[in-house]
Amino acid sequence: MSGYKEKENGIWMERGTKSMIHFRVMEKPNAFRGTSLNFMVFEEAGEFLKLKRSFESSEDCFKEGDVFFGTPIIGGTSNNMEIESDDYMEMFYNAERYNLKPVFIKASKVFGSFFDMSTGKSDVKGAEEYVMAEAQRRKESGDLQTYYSYLQENPLEVEHAFFKSGATPFDLNKINTQIGNIMTNKNFDIVKKGRLDWPKNKDGKTVFGGKPIWVDDDGSLDANDINKEMFPFEMIERPLDGIKNAHVAAVDPYHIDDELEEMKKGGKVDNKSKGSMCVYRRFVDTNTVCELPVAFYTDRPYSKEAFYENCLKMCIYYDSRILVEYNDDGFLKYFIKNKMQRYLKERPRSADSPNSKATNKYGVHMKSFQKKLLTELVDEYVKKHHEDIYFLKLLNELAVYGKQNTDRVMSFGMALIHSMDAERKVYDEKEDEEAEKMFIPHFGRKNDGTIVSIHRDTDGNLQKSRRSPNFDYDFSDD
Repeated sequence: MSGYKEKENGIWMERGTKSMIHFRVMEKPNAFRGTSLNFMVFEEAGEFLKLKRSFESSEDCFKEGDVFFGTPIIGGTSNNMEIESDDYMEMFYNAERYNLKPVFIKASKVFGSFFDMSTGKSDVKGAEEYVMAEAQRRKESGDLQTYYSYLQENPLEVEHAFFKSGATPFDLNKINTQIGNIMTNKNFDIVKKGRLDWPKNKDGKTVFGGKPIWVDDDGSLDANDINKEMFPFEMIERPLDGIKNAHVAAVDPYHIDDELEEMKKGGKVDNKSKGSMCVYRRFVDTNTVCELPVAFYTDRPYSKEAFYENCLKMCIYYDSRILVEYNDDGFLKYFIKNKMQRYLKERPRSADSPNSKATNKYGVHMKSFQKKLLTELVDEYVKKHHEDIYFLKLLNELAVYGKQNTDRVMSFGMALIHSMDAERKVYDEKEDEEAEKMFIPHFGRKNDGTIVSIHRDTDGNLQKSRRSPNFDYDFSDD
């Protein structure tokens, strides 16, 4: 509070404007609720994990009804951007949605010796030429990390401020290109947020295991816990009705034991890992959007069982099997206990190391061989299909892979392993029914020499003919 104290008739009185400045850490989006403010400054806004929610929760601090009496200022330096949050970028490019005005101050203003201290004037053109020449020199050196880092520190365009410049084995140029596409081209901004709810029967009771229903994010908050993520699912493509085996999934779970071990060693666990599930669409046909990640579920709910249940919802919604790390015993037990093991992916044999002695039926051991395979598959995908990645948080994580928690990259890479190992054919159920009507038999010979009609199912397994179902024949010796 500004002001001073003055003694009057022997009593100290407070004088001055009595203007107040409040400083609070925005760990909770509603930290300032109930406060009336002429100015509200969100400082280093790129580090806010829930910037949009914090802004919307604080609107009444500088607004009365539909009248704004105060001014919110959301700002920060371009080198402080939290990988988990893309709110700052989204709000800047779509400022009018939030009744804001975007202001970008380029680095060429007041830049070193290009600024005259005696006159207060900047040689903007000279500064820009210097920055671009220095950036080009770093680019030609082959070190893209320093190139993007320099432009991010000294941005001349808005896009420069949001460049990713982390140490990563993946192609930073393609990652930054796609981030720019998403932020500047509405055709790339197609990710929808929501949640999946179990359906209800005619009596209004929840049907566990039924086809989940997608509910779009409407901005609502949990009345008891404003920090709870109400809409943790992200999607760009809905399921393909009538198409079987089009989607595969994988999950990178979170392990509380790992964090406890880190704490025992004296380490700090600042950003707790989240569980992340990715749904990947395989090749269907040339007329269908395919060979890309179509959905993510990334969250850390209060209960691990809630996380398992949401993963199951996604599996049923996309009719996909899921590959999980074998060391998450609780995940496997949850699916088996609820008789949902048909959605579990067996151990991908193509991901076994040459000397593997693994015997587990489901899941994959993520050891050095498998992690190397995962990295190579993701690297190849980024090089060939970076324009098919529409999830900003995944792109953010790709830029810092190996240096920070990258739960989405891990689930995406495991989904690519799953896709590589998938043997089931993608097929249209209607076409399969038509083929059934026009059944052309195949024939086999029984051990006694009798010739019988047989066929193979969609997985390539020998079966009795659907047209001749009554014969008794064991194919075990065939």
